[in-house]
Amino acid sequence: MPVLRAARWTPVLAALLVGYAMVGVPAVVSGPSDPATVVILLRLAMLCAGLGVGFLFDDPARPTTSTSPTPAWLPLALRVAGGGILLAG
Repeated sequence: MPVLRAARWTPVLAALLVGYAMVGVPAVVSGPSDPATVVILLRLAMLCAGLGVGFLFDDPARPTTSTSPTPAWLPLALRVAGGGILLAG
């Protein structure tokens, strides 16, 4: 799909990497911690992931694709679906 290839995936992957690092590094360095800390770290990791998926809404080519025969919501929906599949995996 050209829409998914044209999306900028670097911010999404960077946000996921930061989220995984926030959860993984304390677990590796200090071993198991209390559940309250783990829950807070997981919530912060999901916040990072959500911020990364928010970058999928940015479409720098939107002004040039205003004359395409597809509805305007379709490329955005494809980008969000691709990000959802990435986050679900």
